[in-house]
Amino acid sequence: MKTLMTVGAILLALGLAGMIWGGVEMYNDRDTFDVGDVHVIVDEGDFPPIGIAGAIASGVGVLMIGTGAVAGRKD
Repeated sequence: MKTLMTVGAILLALGLAGMIWGGVEMYNDRDTFDVGDVHVIVDEGDFPPIGIAGAIASGVGVLMIGTGAVAGRKD
């Protein structure tokens, strides 16, 4: 079950990197306007698909590592 744990560790590392990268907010286009003395910025509420995919990959990686560890034990 060493292969299962190795693939799980790779998925976990890639998933964590995806969550960190997906968590960085990058705004390319903002709508701004002034209402009197108030400066209003309008952003669209986009969800970070890379962060969500990273969280899913991390979860699957943890499950694969756990499964490989339990299956690799010989009691």
